[in-house]
Amino acid sequence: MTKHRILLLLIVGLLLTPALTLAQSTSMTEIDVNKVPELIQTISSWIRVIAYTASVGTIIYAGILYFNSANNPSSSAAAKNAIKVVLIGLAIVVLAEVIVRTTLGFVTQPVNQIGINNVLHP
Repeated sequence: MTKHRILLLLIVGLLLTPALTLAQSTSMTEIDVNKVPELIQTISSWIRVIAYTASVGTIIYAGILYFNSANNPSSSAAAKNAIKVVLIGLAIVVLAEVIVRTTLGFVTQPVNQIGINNVLHP
């Protein structure tokens, strides 16, 4: 049992070593508020690319399962279900991207363009 713990700690230590050596900053860096929307868009685009790549791979895998399930109805149903789940997941990813872009559009617009200034000070 202790050998497993030592091995686990060694593996975790080796995995964290690059992060610890690259994070040698002695002063705290300030976050520029103007770059937050750009950071959110970058993270969103990375998540979208990963989701699209995974969905294409899953659709290919489900298609192979579907073609190989000639006389097996349960395997055919599983493949159809996998394709349906992937398409639902893609729709969620697209809707999430629309929500992120819309929210960032409202957040980054000046107050006068939204019309709130007219509401607060008629």
